[in-house]
Amino acid sequence: MPPNLSNTLNQTPRQTAPTLTLGQDEALRDNLKILQRQSKIKIPGISVPAIIDLPELAAPPGGVGNASAANAAATGPRGDQPYIPIPPTSKIGEAVVRAALQMRGIPYSWGGGTDKGPSLGIAQGANTVGFDCSSLVKYAFAQYGVTIPRVTYDQFRAGTPVPENKMMPGDLVFFNPGPQGPGHMGIFIGNGKFLQAPQTGDFVKISDLSSRSDLVGVRRFG
Repeated sequence: MPPNLSNTLNQTPRQTAPTLTLGQDEALRDNLKILQRQSKIKIPGISVPAIIDLPELAAPPGGVGNASAANAAATGPRGDQPYIPIPPTSKIGEAVVRAALQMRGIPYSWGGGTDKGPSLGIAQGANTVGFDCSSLVKYAFAQYGVTIPRVTYDQFRAGTPVPENKMMPGDLVFFNPGPQGPGHMGIFIGNGKFLQAPQTGDFVKISDLSSRSDLVGVRRFG
């Protein structure tokens, strides 16, 4: 080794890890746990955690859904296909579909679900962490800064009507007409399929539109 290089190395101070107080160390560990929950969630029936990674659009800070292993401990179906090709559409529509597809296998929970992810519901959903049909949709749109109403019939009233033959991925499909409006809904994902959180005891999954004979209408947001 040349003398001048040896001298330079000897004179370069070594970097040491900073000394943290007990409180700082605990805060750092808590932050790391939060980051881990924001990057992965465990879905029932899938041995490898699903990565929350949507490269098409950058989600707003703090907007990534999370669920602990305990929250998603139940087992059950996770849709009828491992991957659903999404036809070309508007950028927000495709991104919303991809965000919603990340939630396949999460339990249905009546009154559960927030803009940040699955949560405990109310009444028959009080002991289940998950989504109901409208909160799943609200969550998916919230990841891209689009705020929509919480309840199915309010979503139906607020959205832009779209003819059934003009549906694109990311459009909302509404079923089960009632006195206040549609009682159920899901997200159209293309190829005659939609994603839904069906009912208590079931899970977020992919279904065929042809399985429903009670389509009320289609609405578009974003």
